[in-house]
Amino acid sequence: MAPAHFSCDACKTRIGLTDPRIHCLDCADYDLCANCAVGERVAGTHVVAHRTRVFKISGGGAVNALPSSAVIVHREVNNVPTPLPTPVSPSHPSVPPPAASKTSLGGPHTPDLFQRLYVVLGWSIGVCGWGPFFTEDMSPSPAFMQLMSSILAYLDTGRTGHLVPEAYSRFLDDQAYVGEGNVWKANLVARMGQTKEDTADKALKRAYDLFSIEYNLRPRPASSCGGMMPLLTLKGFMDITAVEMLCDPSKEWGSISRVIKAYNLPSVQGWGDLLRSVLPEEPHPQMMARVARVTAVSREQGQRELEAVRVRTMLEAKGRQNALDLLDDRRYYYTYN
Repeated sequence: MAPAHFSCDACKTRIGLTDPRIHCLDCADYDLCANCAVGERVAGTHVVAHRTRVFKISGGGAVNALPSSAVIVHREVNNVPTPLPTPVSPSHPSVPPPAASKTSLGGPHTPDLFQRLYVVLGWSIGVCGWGPFFTEDMSPSPAFMQLMSSILAYLDTGRTGHLVPEAYSRFLDDQAYVGEGNVWKANLVARMGQTKEDTADKALKRAYDLFSIEYNLRPRPASSCGGMMPLLTLKGFMDITAVEMLCDPSKEWGSISRVIKAYNLPSVQGWGDLLRSVLPEEPHPQMMARVARVTAVSREQGQRELEAVRVRTMLEAKGRQNALDLLDDRRYYYTYN
């Protein structure tokens, strides 16, 4: 009988019932989430060369597991012609970069960077050039998934398989997003006893929730008020980037082109400049309608929050007046706008 749910033996997080799962055929009762499988993060006696089986629906409880036709192919790369780029360091000092990030572009690299195993999921033949980022039903294509996986790996200096808010904000900065286009950065202001990071984290989490973007909550290191930061998963990263690309393909083609050149990603080297044809010619109507609905909901929520603050302020003022009235017979009058 299947368990109620499966957990990743590498990152210890629960695998969603309908999320992909990679099961090791050589270990006893060993499973990985897609992020850890692609990122080659393992634990215990498991090694990346073990035989595995991919389930496109993890299953658990009343949900049946559904095997995938995808396979994981490991091949050793003994010669890497171009050194790996130095990852972008997040601005927050409490998220330290890994030791490998200390290596300069011109300096020597450790042998394990040149002799490591590469994982190919689903498209076992491999993607070797630019192609459409989306299929006819607007599902992500192998080319898009490979590119986004590479960008996440570049920005993920902590090698967690997620993007901390600082890293995702940097990604938007590198695309020249300004103002509310970069939600976390726009809300990086201390408010009502909260640190600026906690305030920005809440705003970013709210944006993810509005668009149903997948993320995991983790405690923010050194947070004075126990704040939680939303860590963007690979699926969430692809989904939120797809929203931007399908709403304004011409603008996003230029933005992502700059990122590809700036990051110097090994996985797409030799592919040449990003072709305009990878994105639709016109904005996608259904995605535009979705964004319009989300924007309307966001405005309504904002108005409700402002009204709640106004009412709370009035009640606090009335409470102070009542306390003063108990102390003496003088009357204090307040006006409320």
